[in-house]
Amino acid sequence: MLSSQSPHSELGVSLSPLSPLISAGGRGQINVLSDLCYPVPCLTRPTSVFTMVWVPAYFNAPLDLEDRAMVAELRQKVIPWTKTPFDPVQNDPTFDEKTLPGVPREEEAEELDKVEHVPQWLELFFDLAWTVTFSGLSGNTHIKGGTTVLSFITFFILAWWLWTAQVIYDTKYYVNDALHRFVLLIQFLLFGALAAFTSGFDISIGFKEPEDDAGEQAQAEYVKRSFMAISIIFCMTRVTLALQYIRVIRLSKHRRLTSLYMTLGSILVSAALFLGAFFVVRANPDGRLQNALKIGMWGLGVGVEVLAYCMSTTPRGLLTEGNMPARLQGLTTIIIGEGLNGFIEPVTAAVKSVGFNAHVAGQLIIAGLIIFLIFIIYFQSFRARLVPSEARQKFVIFSHLPIQLAIILLLEGLKSVLIILTLDNSSSAFQDLMFHDPTGYDPSNALVVDAFRKVGVDIVAVNKIMDDNLGMVTSGVFDFDAPEVAEWNFYTLDNFREQERVFRNLAVGLRSLYKSFDAIEGPLEDELTDYIDGFQLNNQAVNDTAYVFTWQIADGGPYANFPDDLPGLFQVIDTAALERLAPASWIAPISGALLIALALIMLANGISRNHYAWWSMCARVLVGVSLCLLGTLNVSDKALWIWTDDWLLPTIIIAYAVLYLVDYVIAVFHARALASLKKQYEGAEVHADGIPPIADLGSSSSASSWKEPQASRRHSPISSAI
Repeated sequence: MLSSQSPHSELGVSLSPLSPLISAGGRGQINVLSDLCYPVPCLTRPTSVFTMVWVPAYFNAPLDLEDRAMVAELRQKVIPWTKTPFDPVQNDPTFDEKTLPGVPREEEAEELDKVEHVPQWLELFFDLAWTVTFSGLSGNTHIKGGTTVLSFITFFILAWWLWTAQVIYDTKYYVNDALHRFVLLIQFLLFGALAAFTSGFDISIGFKEPEDDAGEQAQAEYVKRSFMAISIIFCMTRVTLALQYIRVIRLSKHRRLTSLYMTLGSILVSAALFLGAFFVVRANPDGRLQNALKIGMWGLGVGVEVLAYCMSTTPRGLLTEGNMPARLQGLTTIIIGEGLNGFIEPVTAAVKSVGFNAHVAGQLIIAGLIIFLIFIIYFQSFRARLVPSEARQKFVIFSHLPIQLAIILLLEGLKSVLIILTLDNSSSAFQDLMFHDPTGYDPSNALVVDAFRKVGVDIVAVNKIMDDNLGMVTSGVFDFDAPEVAEWNFYTLDNFREQERVFRNLAVGLRSLYKSFDAIEGPLEDELTDYIDGFQLNNQAVNDTAYVFTWQIADGGPYANFPDDLPGLFQVIDTAALERLAPASWIAPISGALLIALALIMLANGISRNHYAWWSMCARVLVGVSLCLLGTLNVSDKALWIWTDDWLLPTIIIAYAVLYLVDYVIAVFHARALASLKKQYEGAEVHADGIPPIADLGSSSSASSWKEPQASRRHSPISSAI
């Protein structure tokens, strides 16, 4: 609250945000300047006109010009339509941009209230809006083989640059005005529209032969429409960004605008290329040449923008300096969080499954620990700070693309391993319950009925439908009158029907089990459904029954061993399982590549010039290379199953845990060395527990106290290069 002295003498520097706003209004009034759109608080207690005696006293309290929190809050609410991102000093006709100061330092920013940063809640909203496109892709596209991986990488690169290019602009030129919030609304709508066309994104559509299946054909048509929609939406995002740069150029009084013009030109070229891709695909959605041109134009559009950014510099005299590294950290956190959301469904399915046991629970815990260590190691490797070189700044940005992509693929691989392990356990547990009676399979047995109920099947109702059709087709499949068959009384038509029922019932249970994990779909699901419901001559259930009978007769009759495999049923099941297992094959190399990328980003981000920091970086490289070599092992399908079942996740967690422990030990030795060095300068003592007083290493206990050298805070034009 102000004293009775002159209000202007009391304001000082701390009241600079409001001092220009004080008008000549009378006492007890609130005036609003139309040109600035800021409320002007009164300098004294309101008059009796505004006093309300029937409300609590704080309703009648005067406004406090010293309340900087209130000022900041009002600036977030009452904003002008548009503001310049440049220092007003550029309006002086005598100013020289060569001597124009850079972005204010932190201690100066406290006194320069005109310096405004992007509000954190707006940054978070933009990041979450972008995540809608990413979650639409990861949630609706199951990564199976090389084609889906390539499609996933292609879309992620496009979406990642969409985010990066806009955030690069925001960290340089954003000001808190209504125009930028309107742009944020447009971007939110565009991100939502983009997410609607990400389901089943497949760049192989247009290159491979059309599918005969009606469902696959419908999906292919949707993807073709998605190609056109993605092209036009990306074009609109480029136009939106170009308009923002045009505004910056118009507001800039600099004479050297080469970088801005180059950036604007690259964005306009990119917009034209995406628009051209739209018309190319529209002309012939099925043409291989057109689809190849589409991908090429997408890549060229992004490449032109990236090249222009790498060659550009930042104009001096900006009012803001956003923290791009902090934004990258935030995006990585959101990506990890989105990956965790993807674990909810498989974890829930695993807990509810018939095969849930201590082994599956242990694998779930290990997967959680791996994700935790990914998070910890990333933040211990990358510090949200501006590095002293423009080239390093840009390297830090682009190195986050493989890091974030590796995190996504690693999480997808972990999810795949959990699903296939649970499926394997559940399949074994279900078959143990189904065939618990050594005397034979009885579908009316209470334990059997309960086993099917656990996988979501009413087997009694299923068998009522099957009863009239079993054994209808045997001619040409199995000859009951053959001499080698006639000597065994077991091989009759009734037994053939019951064996056929066994295989069809087993297929019903496995189909329900696999569908609960989204492990079978499309043509494979149709093939399994035909195995269950089809009764034509070439039906695989009939063929499997004849195969088993023939096998047993050749091996000594009905008491012979059951064949290890069924050509019809298990071929479909194994194919579905291997497709779902595909992401697991890259877990080891991806987890290793992630550590190597983190080591490189430590180097680019700037590490301390001592051997402890370099040991920490080298530890990441060594563990990363070891995991990559492990992933190159050439193993058979059977060995892959064994390795996946028993060693894959434990191997990853052991490697990451060892790295974390080594990193911690290095940090402890580093801290002790610093404490010992400090002791030499000021006589400080190390604590009895052996842990040095890290929090006090930079304290000043005396005039001769020593501090660890720090980089100069003198501003460099490179510091705002991103």
